Amino acid sequence: MIRRGERGFTLIELMLVVAIIGILASIGGVAWMRYVKKARTAEAAGHLAKMWSGSIAYWEADHATSSGVLVARQFPCDAALDSPVEATCCGNPGGRCLGNDPVYQNEPWKSVAFNISDPHLYRPLFRACTDPKSNLILEVWGDLDCDTNLAVFTRRATVNASGDLVGYGAPAGLNETE
Repeated sequence: MIRRGERGFTLIELMLVVAIIGILASIGGVAWMRYVKKARTAEAAGHLAKMWSGSIAYWEADHATSSGVLVARQFPCDAALDSPVEATCCGNPGGRCLGNDPVYQNEPWKSVAFNISDPHLYRPLFRACTDPKSNLILEVWGDLDCDTNLAVFTRRATVNASGDLVGYGAPAGLNETE
């Protein structure tokens, strides 16, 4: 028999509270991780925006050969089909690329004035050489948790028959939170 002066929680009540807190914590933890990965996509959009503005500025500028002959408008292109890409970031502290990679001293990165000086998760790729006068494909790849599944964001542009650029208004994501 319980005396009136003695009050408290029973063992079953305490176990129920602990179980409910455990369930809420597990649901919240998964949602939190998804939120963190989604927030990291802002970096990808920033890289694409910088690459986009540099590429469009290059396309709109007049270029000439060394003999002074005006060259038709085109996106910067090297002999290779794809731009050089940084090595994977997963072996570095925090799974981030270190920044100021020597790859950005080469074309087409120099022509579009692109470099990443800070540690970052997404590695950019510039593709225009399949047809540099009419196609531009910009991508960033990120292995956010180093499991070899890539989050990929892309932005594309084409030149229509009247010479106007037509492209994605915003980056398109594939496997955004990988």
